Amino acid sequence: DSLDQGIIVFERSGQTLPFFSKTSRKLFVDKIENSNVVELLSKSEVVQNQTREWLSVVFDEVLDFEDVKDLGPSKLDYDMTDREIALHYNPMRDVAGKLQAVVMVATDQTNEVKAKRDADHERSLAKRVMQITKFRTQFRGFAQDATALLAKLVQDTRKVQTSALKIDAEVYARDLH
Repeated sequence: DSLDQGIIVFERSGQTLPFFSKTSRKLFVDKIENSNVVELLSKSEVVQNQTREWLSVVFDEVLDFEDVKDLGPSKLDYDMTDREIALHYNPMRDVAGKLQAVVMVATDQTNEVKAKRDADHERSLAKRVMQITKFRTQFRGFAQDATALLAKLVQDTRKVQTSALKIDAEVYARDLH
């Protein structure tokens, strides 16, 4: 409970086992007790069917767990609060090494995803500033032309409002564009 991660254990059928972390209650909208992980992870029938197929492959152990774990749902896809909940899976084996259950670890990565998005935005702005700095003469010319054109459009609009003068809509739209 001190890890601030949702931990849920489920068996072959997808049935959740009766022990899970307190954080799981915060991360998952549905009741966890006596539920099926397939319904916990998605409300989409398509995703639920894919998850059932994945469970079958995982528990039949046709392939090594490490090779198929990443094919399971990687995030919670129905959370309506714009949170980013990442999902990871670990095997739970008996003494003979046979897979008995899967431990699903859910981590709220909302802050990390937002920070990355903000950093990407800042990089994009910095790149634009660098481009303007690099081509400052061309940018200055563009800014002067745009300012003059906007002033002309404002002047023409005022003339139309105060008189019966008409503006050619195509020319106006082209200039505005």
